[in-house]
Amino acid sequence: MDCFVPFTEVVSDSPRFRRALHKNESGLEDLESRLERLLKTASTMTEAAKANVAATTNFLASLWELSAYFAGDKANNNVTSDLNKLVASLQGES
Repeated sequence: MDCFVPFTEVVSDSPRFRRALHKNESGLEDLESRLERLLKTASTMTEAAKANVAATTNFLASLWELSAYFAGDKANNNVTSDLNKLVASLQGES
């Protein structure tokens, strides 16, 4: 967005200066709308990430509860072990 207008044209408020001014103003408006769209998208992305963290936390808590349910059952010892491994691997990813 390089637009150089000699100072004499700026002072005399020439048509060339007015064209350059209009061009720069429209460029700024375009930039502003793009930045607003970017901020809105970033905000949406942040909220989605927060929801993902909350859902993952709830999922892990549910797996721990399920693991605790099977903890006393000797016949399902493999289930408990597998659930504990799954929880540990999921916690390692987050």
